[in-house]
Amino acid sequence: MSFKKFATIALAVSATLSSFSAHALHSYTELSKVKGTEKQLILRNNVIGAIKRGHTYKVDVNNKDLVEYYKTHFYSMKLVTGESKYRILDDPQFYKGQQDFAGQTCAVLFRYGNELTESSTAGFGASSNSNDQEQTPLYATGSQYYKDPLETEWPRGKKRENAKNLYKFFLYPGKKFDKTSIFFGLHQSGVVSRKHHSNDLVLTMNHQSYYINYKDQQKPLVDGDPALYSFLIVPSLGTIVKQANEQAAYDLCHDNVEAIVPHR
Repeated sequence: MSFKKFATIALAVSATLSSFSAHALHSYTELSKVKGTEKQLILRNNVIGAIKRGHTYKVDVNNKDLVEYYKTHFYSMKLVTGESKYRILDDPQFYKGQQDFAGQTCAVLFRYGNELTESSTAGFGASSNSNDQEQTPLYATGSQYYKDPLETEWPRGKKRENAKNLYKFFLYPGKKFDKTSIFFGLHQSGVVSRKHHSNDLVLTMNHQSYYINYKDQQKPLVDGDPALYSFLIVPSLGTIVKQANEQAAYDLCHDNVEAIVPHR
């Protein structure tokens, strides 16, 4: 065998091996392995059951099944303005904000999976003051989202100018809950259904709502300013990291996120 041919084969083998040398992606805790109180385990089982039965719905104000579920799920919501909770639950921006949040979260996961530099905010293409690599979101102690929440606000920019309501969406910092808690921000579904794969990701999303008062100040809209939670499901981490870039990862989850409806 000639040296040239040997070198060509060696390079091919090296390239093949290098494709397997990329860092292994983290496996978040499957829902079936979530632990907690009796109430938390009931909630976990309801989420699992909803995924199995296909009770997941596109996040859209025009999706009547989802809107009606939210109106039941947030039955005790009281607004400081004295208005009906429908000011939030019938607001298209409430749903667009959830789509944006799913997209932003997946942009973070894309950066982690492709060993890119962390960003100062969740969104794709955001400016960064760091040269640090994006660590396993929420899980790694070196992750920026281990100590701080992964959060976004909606509307942003010019879209905020005429907005009736403002929303903050977030995953709690990784250190706040044990990795096996239902309230930890990211889980692997572990459920096979006609709509979803077992390795799809489940986000325990929290949200708070605000309004702008006559002094142009941002004030809590819901009495007590609670962080209300719901569950979203997005494509798997493996699928997210295979996208062409952060924008594509954002679009994948923005366009495909569904809300999990445990009770229907």
